Amino acid sequence: NAALQLVSRLHLHLWGEVMLIPLWEVDDYLIYRKNVRGVPVDPVHPYEEIDRWVVESWFAEDLP
Repeated sequence: NAALQLVSRLHLHLWGEVMLIPLWEVDDYLIYRKNVRGVPVDPVHPYEEIDRWVVESWFAEDLP
């Protein structure tokens, strides 16, 4: 039960904070979330210019 709780906490943290989890690399494709801006169109490697990427909020920041 403790292991399940830890995995659930890890999942929530990664879902909310991590913009990219490289499970494997395919030379011709790069997949990233819609809220990540500044990713090069034809990168040479998956993390090219990562210091220029901007991660916008996944949720609306304005209160209704």
